[in-house]
Amino acid sequence: MYKLISLLGLVSLFACASQDNAPTSEALIEAIGETPYSAVVILTGFEGPEKDGGDNYYKVQAKVLDGVRGHITTNITFDMYTEIGDSPKIGNDPIIITLCHDEQGYYWSGTGSEFKATQEQILLAKEAAKNLSDKQRVFAHCDQ
Repeated sequence: MYKLISLLGLVSLFACASQDNAPTSEALIEAIGETPYSAVVILTGFEGPEKDGGDNYYKVQAKVLDGVRGHITTNITFDMYTEIGDSPKIGNDPIIITLCHDEQGYYWSGTGSEFKATQEQILLAKEAAKNLSDKQRVFAHCDQ
């Protein structure tokens, strides 16, 4: 019964989101559910790029402002691959990121892993994460 009430609350919250944000909100909910780690962060630095085939590889550092899902610490480092010419955007604006994890650590799962950290989006992300199992081991946005 609790899950049904929580789901109804999430649907109500989603329905309150503006029509302009609806595709972003749907993508955020999916990304939270299909990755093991999510947080509100500010990117603070990066090392790289190193060439890896046709991509650039970066080691990105971020300050964690608020946890959403997964093991939350005050700082996080993750691997990021981008197309040549793209690089991580360091700045003062918080973002919501969703990351994958393997034996080498956290990594950016690609396009659709970063969202604007508005109050509405943060609330939506936290509500979506409440309904997820800590025992989940298969994540569609991550290499298995």
